[in-house]
Amino acid sequence: MLEIRMLPSSSGSPNVVKLVGRLDRFSATTFSQGLASIPGPISLDCSELEGVDSVGFAALVMLHEACRDRGDHCVVTGLITPPREQWNAWPGLDRLFLGDEERRDATPGAQLRV
Repeated sequence: MLEIRMLPSSSGSPNVVKLVGRLDRFSATTFSQGLASIPGPISLDCSELEGVDSVGFAALVMLHEACRDRGDHCVVTGLITPPREQWNAWPGLDRLFLGDEERRDATPGAQLRV
């Protein structure tokens, strides 16, 4: 289950969206439809995502590209990514703008599935 929380942001700041739960093939459509209507730049806080599958990553990439196409940006923070040597199995992951200083590789307990 995925919970999408809109957090307050000051005028001129990106829309802050916190994702809680799982972004997967069951929740990706709701995620995409819910965030497609948000105007302006978006900052996605993924620090409380429990799991992301390939469909969830595809939804993140599509949101990033939709923002770029309309002249806005989408910054993703707190996302646990697969180890860099496995990124070729996750199409589009290299196109996401990960706002963390370092990209966090998968750790024990993180559920990332191809």
